[in-house]
Amino acid sequence: MLFGLATSNLRSFRDFYLSLLNKSSKNEDYKRGYREALDDMVNLGTVTIQEQIDNLPDVSVSTDNLKDYLLVYSADEIQQIRDNKMQLVTVSEFQQVHREKLTAENKVEKLQERCDRYEKALTEIREAYTNYKSYDPDEDDGYAGGDVTSSFIDEVGEALAAIGGDDEFTTEK
Repeated sequence: MLFGLATSNLRSFRDFYLSLLNKSSKNEDYKRGYREALDDMVNLGTVTIQEQIDNLPDVSVSTDNLKDYLLVYSADEIQQIRDNKMQLVTVSEFQQVHREKLTAENKVEKLQERCDRYEKALTEIREAYTNYKSYDPDEDDGYAGGDVTSSFIDEVGEALAAIGGDDEFTTEK
């Protein structure tokens, strides 16, 4: 069936070019030479196709050849192929772990920034408290003590707001 299909396609090819030749050329020697060349091409193609078909192995022969081909691989070579595939899996796992590590490092960096912000805010609170405790109303020339307290509360509130905590709190005297 395959052979018949291929040869009919070659003959159709030859007939098409012969029809073009008949329409275009008036020289009979040229037409005869062209016709002979096309016939030779068709015959050569037919022979080549038949040779290819004849050289196709049977299904059982091809499976036997496959088994023979696979037998040349030793157990070590098969293990090496498996190890190579495992390395590919290991690379994938490494990339996943590396991504997780980078994510964790970014979280640590953000937490460090928050910690630095907390430390700065607590330092400001300590300074405000020190100023509040060291205030002596007798030494103040017209400065009201209530203003110091409200100033202290404002500074502590700002520091707590920078931390992200509650800026409303009560002070004990």
